[in-house]
Amino acid sequence: MRPSRIMKCLGLLAVAVSAGLGPTMIRAAENPVKVLIITGANNHDWKLTTEALKKIYEDSGRFTVAVTEKPSELTAVELAKYDVLVNNWTMVGKTGHVWSVEVEKAVEDFVAGGKGFVTFHAGSSCFADWPGFHKIAGGTWGKGTGHGKYHSFMVKMSEVDHPVTKGIADFEISDELWHKVVVLEPTPGRKVLCRSMSDKETGGTGSMEDVVICTEFGQGRGFYNTLGHDVKAMDNQGWRQLMLRGTEWAATGSVVEKPSAPGDKVAAAGFSWKQTDKSIALLNNGKVVWQLNHDKAEGKPYFHPLASVDGDVLTWLRPEDHPWHRALWFSWKHINGLNYWEEDKKTGKSDGCTELVDVTIIPEDDFSARIEMKLSYHPPDKEVLLAESRVIDVSAPREDGSYRLIWVSTFTALSDVLLGRTPIPGESNGVGYGGYAGLSIRMAKDTRDLKFVDSEGRQDEAVHGNKAAWLDASGDFGHGMCGVAIISPASNERSPSQWYLAKGMPYFSPAFLFSGDYKLEKGKPLVLRYSVLVHRGVADKAMLDNECQNFANVEKRRHT
Repeated sequence: MRPSRIMKCLGLLAVAVSAGLGPTMIRAAENPVKVLIITGANNHDWKLTTEALKKIYEDSGRFTVAVTEKPSELTAVELAKYDVLVNNWTMVGKTGHVWSVEVEKAVEDFVAGGKGFVTFHAGSSCFADWPGFHKIAGGTWGKGTGHGKYHSFMVKMSEVDHPVTKGIADFEISDELWHKVVVLEPTPGRKVLCRSMSDKETGGTGSMEDVVICTEFGQGRGFYNTLGHDVKAMDNQGWRQLMLRGTEWAATGSVVEKPSAPGDKVAAAGFSWKQTDKSIALLNNGKVVWQLNHDKAEGKPYFHPLASVDGDVLTWLRPEDHPWHRALWFSWKHINGLNYWEEDKKTGKSDGCTELVDVTIIPEDDFSARIEMKLSYHPPDKEVLLAESRVIDVSAPREDGSYRLIWVSTFTALSDVLLGRTPIPGESNGVGYGGYAGLSIRMAKDTRDLKFVDSEGRQDEAVHGNKAAWLDASGDFGHGMCGVAIISPASNERSPSQWYLAKGMPYFSPAFLFSGDYKLEKGKPLVLRYSVLVHRGVADKAMLDNECQNFANVEKRRHT
């Protein structure tokens, strides 16, 4: 370790935090937008969503927040303390003046006088007998309204020049998509800011549906976001951005803050290093982006969690069916007939020893890192058969929210070795389930809409056993689509790689031994190079082909 480098990095981080948050906090302290969240009843989990919403506002540095759980007791005098009301309250199916006529008039006067009213998701599905609310909201759950299953879909900006949406890119979210939102009252100034396709395959209408609406009411403004079913949806970057900007606009008629498109790199103040004697992790606002675990007692080092920059975990560590699967890791299968892959479930040890001899980690000021390791492979209490020098360069998170690991392993045989695969009786040409091992990744268990695609356009099970330059796995890991791709360059031995894929696990690997065993003579090196790309959204072919070419260029420059 180089503690001086770490201290330097953490010292600069403190300066960055101070510099990065200073202007925003000054603005909030001098002229904050005063928010009152109205809650206390909802057919959704209003306690969790209210807490999450309050944190989103406060963490932005642009708002001060109060909460009431007794909206029926609001008065004009109390409302005058605030700039905008945010409604997370509803009683589905209840008719009549549920907040009383007096409270309704106080709210209408509040908005008409130049202030704002925001509601989201189920917050619109009440107040059937309050025409003023429907004029302010611009839409509600009504006769014919419905939704399909919770799924991933794109939110598209339909008013690109409005202060709320100007400069915001379309984004993907996993949420409950309402269709046929009802407009009960004519609303001057009503605009649909965002729309989404309600796919019939997910229980929708097959049409584009209104998602985000804004209105004018007297001198004030209304903002309605139909999304936000639960805290998972609310953790989506695009959703948060719309709510922050929509609330500021409803309160003031303008949006001061510059938008950041989904995919933008989080400000440097959000990143930090966390290190122990057995691990190092990059954090983004407290959430792990990636963590390398290098406990010498475990032998095989591994990355877990490997996550998106938003904190969606992509990997699964030690699943019950295969507890030797270590998220993102490297392991040989057999060396000279001894098993280095499977581990005894009681001891956690393999027949063959994978020993972590030394590790040096250099975390950089820009939140990239260089990891250097020395490993050895040998039978228990016997001489080393195979030595490995491993270098992993982890990039800083990039502008599109992606980052990559350039993984280079150089193996040197200290005596003649045979790198062996698992034989399968009756197997022909290696196209079976015996070729796994090498660089491997076990994907997170609870992933929706997971799809595998290789560089040749093959999908899912069709990938297995075929050769390709890269393989990508994309799905909804919690807060929208993201994924991980492994690229195997043409410079690798046995290139192009044959891929091992078990979608049901899910597990995949550029399986070096897929086609058969490999003999490595004493003193001869074997160099394997890979790029592991973590990305937001669904990676398209052009992007991954370009990433593959860039990796090839880097490798070419490395050897010239």
